[in-house]
Amino acid sequence: MAEKKQIKKKTELLNRKTVLYYTIFFLSLVVILTSGGLYYRYLAQGLPSLMQLERFEPYQTTKIISSDGVAIKELTKEKRTNIPFHRIPEDMINAFVSTEDHRFFKHWGIDTRRFLSVILINIQALRYKQGFSTITMQLAGQLFLDRRERTIARKLREIMLAIQIEKKYSKQEILEMHLNNEHFGHGAYGIHEAARKFFDKDIEDLRIDECALLAGVLNGPGRYSPVFYPDRSLNRRNLVLNNMLKHGFITQSQYVDARAKSLDVRIVLNENLITTDDIAPYYTEYIRQELESMQSQYGFDLYRDGLTVYTSLNTKAQEIAERVVKDQLDVQQRVANSRYRNKRSRIRLLESFRSIPLDTIPKLVENEAYMDSLLNKNNTVQTGFVSMDLSTGHVLAYIGGRDFTSYK
Repeated sequence: MAEKKQIKKKTELLNRKTVLYYTIFFLSLVVILTSGGLYYRYLAQGLPSLMQLERFEPYQTTKIISSDGVAIKELTKEKRTNIPFHRIPEDMINAFVSTEDHRFFKHWGIDTRRFLSVILINIQALRYKQGFSTITMQLAGQLFLDRRERTIARKLREIMLAIQIEKKYSKQEILEMHLNNEHFGHGAYGIHEAARKFFDKDIEDLRIDECALLAGVLNGPGRYSPVFYPDRSLNRRNLVLNNMLKHGFITQSQYVDARAKSLDVRIVLNENLITTDDIAPYYTEYIRQELESMQSQYGFDLYRDGLTVYTSLNTKAQEIAERVVKDQLDVQQRVANSRYRNKRSRIRLLESFRSIPLDTIPKLVENEAYMDSLLNKNNTVQTGFVSMDLSTGHVLAYIGGRDFTSYK
């Protein structure tokens, strides 16, 4: 009897412990799930909705066109021309995928196999040695997240966005967005501008080695610039070619041929994004200001939507007007300067400048080169010129001053 009571007592104690353990387990689970849910909500704050993903369009260039078909001004924050996927060479796609994410067509935004292997590599190295970003994760980070942030929360947001992007877009659309959005260095945004900037070619005319160079530059446009670091850029290009061979995108003979090519880069440094500022700058500035004032009324973004604006200006008439005005300005400037040819007028002029020591004036008065320079700067003749078609009122040529850069 006593033994039965003892067994019963132990059973009750065991049951109590079991209930306690289960209670603790479920409470812990509730806490973990609640915390996870709250953290998920925190991460989801500020992420774009599916609607925003659907409407996403990268910055495109607005072009102002003359009546004779010349692009006289380009307005943009990032000069780019978006091109459809079918125009991007297969070699460019293969070079990019083989180097950045060779399993791109096999995963759903996150490469779990690579993710696990990277964790093991980083644990063994006891430091951050490798990353696991896929092409889709890179796109998510570039388009919608702060690139300067380097936190776990940002990486988790990148993963969440990548999954959404993979649900919404096809692999081809993701590659198209990525290559149209990327910065290749030296002011070239998007693969079309990069082909123009680096090789002075249409994208369809790129060779395998040129595609490999552009794909290699993406890892660090500054670090792998073929202009500033040609040896480093060449090694990076050859690494991309090796990846293309390794993953079966090119043959051995294609690899050998492409690797033997030298860096044939024809980049133009310090090129202004607005490549045609010398054509009617006062006129195009007026057009820009007018368009800016119309943005809210008509619902467009001048620097993002890639508008094409047609104008009445004729570049041939503008060229003639600028040549004639320049010749006349030189003549009128000499006439204006001639008022200060006698010594007395020059002395009065120099005395009006407090920065000129009085004891230096007698010598400066006799210095013709100095006086001409001073007069051209401080006695500048300005002008204005408008040519119109009287039957329509259309402006054919427009000059607002001597020099747009100095006198806006």
